[in-house]
Amino acid sequence: MLKQLHLVVLNDTERNINAMIEIRHQVSTTTTAREAYDQIYTEQTIAPHWDTFFAWSLELLNPSPHTTLLDVCCGIGPMLRVASRYQVQVIGIDFSQVAIRTAAQYGTAWVADALQLPFADNSFDYVTNLGSLEHLEDMAQGVCEMARVLKPDGLCAIMVPNLFGHFWTIWYAGLTGDIFDDGQPLQRYATSHYWHQLFAANGLVVLDFLPYELPPPRNLRQWGYYLRHPKRYLPKLLSKYYLSPHLASMLVFRCMKKP
Repeated sequence: MLKQLHLVVLNDTERNINAMIEIRHQVSTTTTAREAYDQIYTEQTIAPHWDTFFAWSLELLNPSPHTTLLDVCCGIGPMLRVASRYQVQVIGIDFSQVAIRTAAQYGTAWVADALQLPFADNSFDYVTNLGSLEHLEDMAQGVCEMARVLKPDGLCAIMVPNLFGHFWTIWYAGLTGDIFDDGQPLQRYATSHYWHQLFAANGLVVLDFLPYELPPPRNLRQWGYYLRHPKRYLPKLLSKYYLSPHLASMLVFRCMKKP
């Protein structure tokens, strides 16, 4: 596959700059993006630390019992497995049939397109999209769809990668002289300001955003694992105390529907 890299810089004012890097892989006419993700999910399993991450993500929304949640681009279903512990009724959607076959083992999961969600307006109390928006062909349409199905008093959590992530894009560039590419058909990195503007322009009101590096340790076993690998994990765990949130590897935006 041929990789194409694009840098898009949009000047709002002399003081504010929106910037995004896009990595696009050209695929053959017989290899679609859906087939590429089917292959990815064929090889992927639910990692042990995912439960901690998805529990942390869900708790950002502080969900009430017996409410409804839509997990957009649910992959193989880790959010479905975690949400049931909080008595939240969750539906996961993904366009990969391979992913949905696995996700359906943990709850309700449908094959669907994130750019055309098969739900009525104002259907869900909560919507999550964790690490997938940057892979959609039309990110603005994806945000519009999440805003459309969110109830007027609902909450949405969206995780996206940071162009200036200290422990990711900057660190990797310093080591290799290149931008990190995870091999997915389409990948984007953008500034926190860019993401904020994207959400605001497509039906969401940003309440706040949080930096993310690693799942916060929740028990002694997890603390022990991090302590046994101090060079790899401790700087990331401590980074929220000495790094600007604008330099986090990932950014989690909490949003509500625009009135």
